[in-house]
Amino acid sequence: MTRAATQSKSQAQEDSDCKYQTVIVAYLKKQNRPYNATDIFNNLKGSIAKASVIKSLATTADQKLILSKTYGKQIIYAPIQNHETSADIEDMVELEAALETALKDLALHREILKGLNNELAILTKSPTTHDMQVAVESFTQKNQILDDRLQVLSSGQQLVPPKQIQMIKSQYIAYRQEWKYRYKMFKNAWTQIYDGSRNEEQKLMSIIGIETDADVGVKYEE
Repeated sequence: MTRAATQSKSQAQEDSDCKYQTVIVAYLKKQNRPYNATDIFNNLKGSIAKASVIKSLATTADQKLILSKTYGKQIIYAPIQNHETSADIEDMVELEAALETALKDLALHREILKGLNNELAILTKSPTTHDMQVAVESFTQKNQILDDRLQVLSSGQQLVPPKQIQMIKSQYIAYRQEWKYRYKMFKNAWTQIYDGSRNEEQKLMSIIGIETDADVGVKYEE
């Protein structure tokens, strides 16, 4: 690259830097409030590269065209107005920086509060200690009843008393005798009513609505 080309490129860069500085100083005076470099870059909608914004702010601050003050890990920049004293501007910068820090702390505490509220909601929905104690006691009692029942079944102990078994057998014999008697009565009556084939007999029973023991799987004779 020739010397003339290098000088031309350098001059173009200086012109751009000067233009950026003018835009940034004008912006700060128009807004009349402190900003950090990131806020200025965002508010200018990316019309100036962030690196150029940072460089221009540092240069104009060195030239005493704007005021800069380091607060914590960031640098705050503010316009210089003729009717304001240096002390007024510094106070404003400090207040702005303090406000920004407070807002960050507020956002952090809101996140912490959100997490605590979520934990509280979970605890609120969970059963209380008293409820859990009642549930455990109930389950323990039910388990004991089932365990006692299992012990009886495992021992082979006769669960139904002999007297009750005998009563059940007697009832079965009586019911079976009654069934045989009624079945015989039906067969006699049906024989007098119907004297056709077996197929026709079943059709007629179906039409009349007669349901035999065999139809429902009952076999008392066995």
